[in-house]
Amino acid sequence: MRSRWRCGHSCARHGRVTWERVASGPGLAAIHEFVGGVELPPEVIATRAQALPNSAERRSLNLFLAAYGAFAGDMAMACLARGGVFLAGGIAAKLLPLLPQSGFLAAFNAKAEHAALAVRMPVHVATDPLLGLHGALHLVARE
Repeated sequence: MRSRWRCGHSCARHGRVTWERVASGPGLAAIHEFVGGVELPPEVIATRAQALPNSAERRSLNLFLAAYGAFAGDMAMACLARGGVFLAGGIAAKLLPLLPQSGFLAAFNAKAEHAALAVRMPVHVATDPLLGLHGALHLVARE
């Protein structure tokens, strides 16, 4: 039986929308293309969002941070990360100044009947740009 539902813009481009396409730098660009109607690199969106509080870039970034927080919270609940969550990668460190006033934590904690558990999970941001390299070196040293 053929479905009556039609795939939207992102689905037509990528075949399927995944969290990796949303909670990443390219995801921020895709959100901004939807919200602002124009393609821009994630770095430009983030810079303009910080400088222009009432801009399409800020709205895009706010939507991105809420989606990022919801996904991080879902993963924390799936793993029962009682010791906390560490956000790593370039985008989290670059957006660190905006995280406290964004919808990230509200979306992270919005877990219905499990919200009391989610709110007790601390969220940390790894800011070392060489974190992946340090981890690889650690593994090599153990060999």
